[in-house]
Amino acid sequence: MAGQALQGAGGANGCVNGLQPRPEPPLTGQCEDHELHSMSKILIVDDQKSLRDLLREVLHDLDLPEVDEAADGEAALAKLGAGPYELMISDWNMPNMNGIQLLRAVRANPSLRALPVIMLTGESAREQVIEAIKLGVSGFIKKPFNPTDLAVAVRRAIPEPEKTG
Repeated sequence: MAGQALQGAGGANGCVNGLQPRPEPPLTGQCEDHELHSMSKILIVDDQKSLRDLLREVLHDLDLPEVDEAADGEAALAKLGAGPYELMISDWNMPNMNGIQLLRAVRANPSLRALPVIMLTGESAREQVIEAIKLGVSGFIKKPFNPTDLAVAVRRAIPEPEKTG
């Protein structure tokens, strides 16, 4: 799984195919016919400020400037309750409320249940990965990651914008 973003169960966009890794889409802002849209609001949850800054920078480079941050799961739940987000990227190991506890809380909340969640993890324990999949994680990024891994996972997780016209 290292270096590959995997799509978990429960994804909502046209770029989902179960738990199979897929070839990386071109780095042109598209996943098949799915373009990222700059109005996507993303919540980054990580206890390390340096990693939050790096994620923010990579997302900005993907033309996704609407990024908010939380240092742990408790702070993330408060932010999620205050405003709509289209994606959450969460670390696995954090104080107060870890990433799996946060994922469990998000999936238990009817107003947040459909939120795509990507887990950043240095964990490779099969049981933990299976638990996250059962909870409906949208994808994984194994640390250390490169910007391409993040770009691919984000493209797969953000729902395709509705077509007008």
